[in-house]
Amino acid sequence: MRSASEIADVCLVYGPVGGTVPEGYPPLAGAWGAVWHVRARGPVPSFRLSAALDQVPASCTAAPDEGQHLCAVSIDDGTTELTIGGEDAEALWRRSRAADLIPRWWARLPQLPGDAERDSDGLVTAGALDHARGVFWDLPGLEPGEECVVHVAVAWSARDVERPSTWYAVDVSTRRLLEELVSRPRGVPGSRPSRPGPSA
Repeated sequence: MRSASEIADVCLVYGPVGGTVPEGYPPLAGAWGAVWHVRARGPVPSFRLSAALDQVPASCTAAPDEGQHLCAVSIDDGTTELTIGGEDAEALWRRSRAADLIPRWWARLPQLPGDAERDSDGLVTAGALDHARGVFWDLPGLEPGEECVVHVAVAWSARDVERPSTWYAVDVSTRRLLEELVSRPRGVPGSRPSRPGPSA
């Protein structure tokens, strides 16, 4: 999916992905990934990317499930668990320091823990949305010609409190997820445009 405006081109590549879980953990029932690629045509002010349910069903419980460079929420109905997640602010900061598909200058900005209720004032933040219905990334904007690539993964499986397959399945790098999404044969739902994302 592509969108263009006077200030930015946005490409969203999405589709089913394999998902990886540790040996002995419940198998995944399914996994999807989505990668946003934003390329600035003009100055882009700070902006938010998010992935969420409209609301958590009343029969489910939901909670932030963050840690180890992962910004995530997990939602379950007692038998099935669904996790939505991507890189946290620290992981994005590390990618920025390496100029890995996001601007290097973002690494010079202070980091704050994610907070859906606070204005990020141009800082890189990530966290759980209200009622743990999804996750967000507040990003500090782009200068003309700059680009950023950010991803989200979603996985679901039988619930196992001791062996959370879905948490491990959404703990994937942007590059790996993008590679998996763009290497699928054409015609698969969410299949890629011919030249997605920036060059490495």
